[in-house]
Amino acid sequence: MSNSPCFPPELERYIFETAALFYPHTIPRLLPVARRVLIWIEPLLYRRVYFDEWLQTTDFFATTTRYLCIASLELNVFFSRPEKREWSDDNLQTVFRACSGVDNLFFFGDIEKPKLLEMVTETMRPRRIVLISTLPVSNQI
Repeated sequence: MSNSPCFPPELERYIFETAALFYPHTIPRLLPVARRVLIWIEPLLYRRVYFDEWLQTTDFFATTTRYLCIASLELNVFFSRPEKREWSDDNLQTVFRACSGVDNLFFFGDIEKPKLLEMVTETMRPRRIVLISTLPVSNQI
């Protein structure tokens, strides 16, 4: 058996990336195939990171996280009401600094926080940003 690839590298990469994107549950089994496959596929394994109450920041998040979703409401299938969770300014700042390479940012919470947009623009440059407020809408214009 030969150690050299049978296909051109571009085609081989396309095959592995397509398999990983269509069948994400197979990514851990694809990683040990070859070093080049690990380099191509590992970032797809960590494309989305969901932070809960714990927070562990490393340079790893800056290079691998492309989609960041921060929500102050936790939806529970068994209960009709969502549970509210507030993010402190310090926690938001830590997450934004850790995930500086984010392309898509989704924030669902109190967008009236005075420092929110300032924190985003200081630490990251997302291509797409979605901000949804959880505050009640007032009838005053």
